[in-house]
Amino acid sequence: MNIKRLFRKFRFFLAVVVSFALVLSLAQLSNAALPDIDIDFLYEPRKPASVAIVPDLRDIEQAYQAISDIPGSKNIRIPIPSDNPRERVVAEGTIDRQTGRENPITAEGMRDMYRREVAIRMRGSQTGFNDVNRSALVASMDASNLAQYESCVYVDAYGNVSDLCVVDIVFRDLVSNQRWRLNNVLVDRFCYHAMVASIKGTLL
Repeated sequence: MNIKRLFRKFRFFLAVVVSFALVLSLAQLSNAALPDIDIDFLYEPRKPASVAIVPDLRDIEQAYQAISDIPGSKNIRIPIPSDNPRERVVAEGTIDRQTGRENPITAEGMRDMYRREVAIRMRGSQTGFNDVNRSALVASMDASNLAQYESCVYVDAYGNVSDLCVVDIVFRDLVSNQRWRLNNVLVDRFCYHAMVASIKGTLL
């Protein structure tokens, strides 16, 4: 009986310690100093523009193909340009808003960002997608349910898109090993950095 009581107390103590460590970790992320990256770019919504032109569909396809051989579960770090030569900044995780837990960025997660970019354009375009429909990227999508990619995206009758989807991202400076969190980063702006790194082969 005493052993069972002791075991229950140990489990309770362990749960408290783990919870405290998680809260402390997130607090450290929130209080860390920001790096010299272009914060404005990540937060400034793209002006409504034709879905068929920004970014070019061929660029999205090229980025997708560049990481097609990476296993989907592999953790990825995405380089983020910094004005400070003493910094080497990468995005390495996202925060689940429902649970508060940090999830690593994976190759499959990046591929899903590219599917989303194409889905938005397929939703707003009437013509010009014949070549794209034969692409490996589109073949990997569930084209029967494009709505899954369209939350917080608005396409008007003229095919102009306003994309206001956001994500909370965890960054790390590989030089100082400092980590911090940026909330409400625009997904399409973050996707641009992912595409550049994919095409250039600079993913870590």
